[in-house]
Amino acid sequence: MKIRLSDKELQQSYSLLDTKEINMSIADLLFPAYEETDFFVGVKSPSELYSKLIEYWDVPEEEIEILDKWVKPSIHQLNKDFFDDIPYYKSINPKPFKDGDYKLEYISYKAFQPFSLNDIEVDNKDFYLERSPIAYFDEEVKYLALTHKDTVWMSITPNEINTMSSYIKEAKGNVLVLGLGLGYYPFSISLKDEVNKITIIELDQNIINIFNKHLLPLFPHKEKINIVKGDAIKFLNNNKDHYDYVFVDLWHNPDDGLPLYLKISKIAMHYKNTKFQYWLEKSLIALYRRCLLTIFEESLNGYDDKAYAAVVQPLDKVINDIYFKTKNITINSYDDIHKLLSDESIIKLIKS
Repeated sequence: MKIRLSDKELQQSYSLLDTKEINMSIADLLFPAYEETDFFVGVKSPSELYSKLIEYWDVPEEEIEILDKWVKPSIHQLNKDFFDDIPYYKSINPKPFKDGDYKLEYISYKAFQPFSLNDIEVDNKDFYLERSPIAYFDEEVKYLALTHKDTVWMSITPNEINTMSSYIKEAKGNVLVLGLGLGYYPFSISLKDEVNKITIIELDQNIINIFNKHLLPLFPHKEKINIVKGDAIKFLNNNKDHYDYVFVDLWHNPDDGLPLYLKISKIAMHYKNTKFQYWLEKSLIALYRRCLLTIFEESLNGYDDKAYAAVVQPLDKVINDIYFKTKNITINSYDDIHKLLSDESIIKLIKS
């Protein structure tokens, strides 16, 4: 990346880099807080939860203003009856069971325990500031989860429900779903008259067995569903059938999902008249943007091809790929880097 910016435009660009670092730091703060079950007991409002988060993180006084902007507006209290209106929970009420290392069980959000509510919200006008919606219940609320060796492997939480809602509304015709989970997405779209057939690709035979035995019999439209054991990438590369809509849900979070997202986005280009959608795509694009900003920063510091020779972690490969895709791009103005960071430009870069 060739950078030719005035001093003033460089200062604007440094604000982008500062915001990226804050985005990453706040994400690192949130995850431990989501695991805390007792510290937030007694919270009576979103503002009180925010104050308890400041206390939990032991934030220095000079940094509170940052959290006022990033975190404070993003906290919500949910009604304890949140799950009562969700069709999946009305129909799917399996008995808990243990099968080897797997357990299907109902686990709880403790009262006032914070958790992730939705995909991130990115403010494109404010140096790509990322806010993560946070929620809590004011009393204990149970939700369905599949654990593996006592670690939550899959679950049906407000986050999953909210992050899939738009993709449920869009689905129609012959639908391909990559990743089975506990079947929340295929269940939800199977209720739609506009959806005729649902093919699900799942690699883990244990998950398929659990689903077929304990969950699929409870589906009111199980006749629409066909499960194929297989690798999603291989299936997409060898598939000859037409699908109207493809929903990809193969990752636990953006960090492990980004390499797969990039790979499938390229395969999707060969599917004509098929719409592909990806779980947590906003967060995936935001993570890619952070990698792109890393390349921008390293270009400012004079990094060249030698710095990108070794690949250690999957994210290193992503960063290396971005470097070689952008090494001949010239940034003549702040607007150039801002445009390069837009969702539209990032998606074009991913597919290039």
